[in-house]
Amino acid sequence: MIIAKCGFNTHKTLENPSIFKLSNEQIEIVQTWHSLKAELKKLVVHHLTAKLNADFGFSGELLDSFGFRKCADCFPDALRY
Repeated sequence: MIIAKCGFNTHKTLENPSIFKLSNEQIEIVQTWHSLKAELKKLVVHHLTAKLNADFGFSGELLDSFGFRKCADCFPDALRY
């Protein structure tokens, strides 16, 4: 339930957990989810770069096409939600 509620925009959730009225345990869950999402994104980009073309960089648009959203840390020019 907490991932459905806060899993999309974990960065903002972690900046202001009081807005979502999260307990310490829920904050830990969101932190873990945030870390796992970041690692998965890195692995997807690394895999696609190595498999398809080492000279081809993958932008946020490619990740968007896989259902990922840009985060402000990875893509500072993206709109902040």
